[in-house]
Amino acid sequence: MRTVLYAVIAVTAGAAGVARAEGVPQPLISADDRGTDGVLARYSFRASIGATRVTVPDASAGLYSFQAFVGPMHDTAMAATAFRVRLGAASASDTNFRAGPLTVAMQRYFPVEPFFSAPLLGLHFGLEGAVASPWLSGQRQAVPAALAAMGVDTELAGNGWDFRPSGWVRLDFLACRSVYVEAGGGPELFVPAGAPNLVALRYRAAVGFDIGCDHGDHDQITRPGFIFEYRARGVVHDGPADPFYDDLLSGTVQWVLGPITLGATYGFQTGSLDRYLLGLRLQTGLGANR
Repeated sequence: MRTVLYAVIAVTAGAAGVARAEGVPQPLISADDRGTDGVLARYSFRASIGATRVTVPDASAGLYSFQAFVGPMHDTAMAATAFRVRLGAASASDTNFRAGPLTVAMQRYFPVEPFFSAPLLGLHFGLEGAVASPWLSGQRQAVPAALAAMGVDTELAGNGWDFRPSGWVRLDFLACRSVYVEAGGGPELFVPAGAPNLVALRYRAAVGFDIGCDHGDHDQITRPGFIFEYRARGVVHDGPADPFYDDLLSGTVQWVLGPITLGATYGFQTGSLDRYLLGLRLQTGLGANR
């Protein structure tokens, strides 16, 4: 799209059930791949395309992605479950253009009652299991130097499988304006062909808010928003290599125009302003889920 905290009054579970039948503002969506925006989203199906330019001294690379997100579909058996599929590609001056891996993931949401009464408030925690395969990708080629230096996407780092279970907790305050705070993380196991396994820990913290209320209309036809996020990955095992640490501090400006969300992101490694990325994202959705 990645703290601000509002004091709110808890409501009863019965009142929450009535409120969920109404439309709610669309929560902010990070310009990067997180997938945790689904539980209070205005649409039960969302698709997005993104392009990111990664720059380090003496090298640069482009990352391109498509992601489809389905669920949760309220008032159905899938009211607390969601799925996403992601395809990526990369290009750089020092390597050939190649397709990225196919990533599939399943999420499960757990509302924290009574602090979950859309359209006012949503406090929940969730779990996701994500698997990235080497199918359709050219991962046997060398890693672009810019990506290797930034540690942006392990999935592009070799011919192998990537496993990422994770969890998060998130609070959305949706009374007219949309505000959220979120923290999450989890382990990662990357299993390349003919090379040592990589074991890492990933985590992130984010805050987002929008401005404007469209005269109290919860459809929120148009509004600007901002997201600030810190994400990090600590590699604790990578064969003979010493443990190392990558991080990224980023800010996103986005604009919601009905079913369309436009976002632009700038991020950099802390302490290294010459290692940075610029990203653009276009997302659309359909099928109101509340």
